[in-house]
Amino acid sequence: RRPPDQAMYYLAAIRYGHAYDAVIEGDAIDMGTSLEATFSGVGVSVGQMVSSGKYKVYQRGLGLKPSGGGAIFVSNPDQIQNAYTADGPPVPVELILHLVPGRRPRHGARDLAPEPLLDLEVSIGERESYEAQIPPGSYAWKILTRDKGVDVSWSDSGCRGGTFRMVDGVCRFRTTTTLRVFNDPGLLGSGPSERTHIYVERR
Repeated sequence: RRPPDQAMYYLAAIRYGHAYDAVIEGDAIDMGTSLEATFSGVGVSVGQMVSSGKYKVYQRGLGLKPSGGGAIFVSNPDQIQNAYTADGPPVPVELILHLVPGRRPRHGARDLAPEPLLDLEVSIGERESYEAQIPPGSYAWKILTRDKGVDVSWSDSGCRGGTFRMVDGVCRFRTTTTLRVFNDPGLLGSGPSERTHIYVERR
């Protein structure tokens, strides 16, 4: 039968099983290469991620029961796998929604998590710089350093520049613009190479 005129999606399938979910929320700059580095560490726990102040973590078990009294204290995926067992018959763990043919979402086709133009961590030595060409358009951006700070400049003077350990902003460029991140010991003092995370996404 014909779906209601206001419907955008229909329920295509329900998947059953037993599952554990961990939903991690954080700023975009910490959800890219920094988060990947966090998970690649040995023994990193959900508790450590929360205490870092960068992330919010929500955990939920579906169709699971604890196998011992200490289950509520576990904090990483390996411990969770050992501390819980499947409980009873499979339960709904995932709903599969498909777009109704011929319909478009009211808010357009933009992804909820747009692909960033830049999302990388670089090591910038003294008197060295990192440069990137930014095409015309509107962008949200954020630069975070791990040590002294860096000098940030744009060839388009309408975008904020200066010396920072952390800075963000939203800028619009009419022409291709150069982003330059410079480790200037004259301003910041001598020290090791500056580890810098650079994130730029189109708005």
